[in-house]
Amino acid sequence: PTSLTNISGTTINILDSAKTYQAYNLCQLVTSSDINSGNNFSFEIFPNPSSTCIYVNYASETSGDISYQIYDSFGREVVKSVSNSSGNRNQIKINVENLSKGIYFIQLSDEKSSRSGKFVVK
Repeated sequence: PTSLTNISGTTINILDSAKTYQAYNLCQLVTSSDINSGNNFSFEIFPNPSSTCIYVNYASETSGDISYQIYDSFGREVVKSVSNSSGNRNQIKINVENLSKGIYFIQLSDEKSSRSGKFVVK
């Protein structure tokens, strides 16, 4: 398992299971990073900003359920749901009309990894 070893300024140092250190910029961790592995799980959010809905396009190496959570700028979970992935290219449409204006973070997770991204509701 991965263990946190040091946070200083905007950098986080992580000691992985092979006892090697990796440094990550905290902004990159929040917006799009996968510290678990180097797989092809990627995604994009558009339109950003939005006042009605966002689309999340993502590619995944696996088929099956993919979960997503949306957090407000205070870290409170405001949406939690599961979608089905067919592998390769997929799209989730998420209604954001009921969210207050502001900055939100979305985390997508499949059985192998997770990604985080930021979007704005205007």
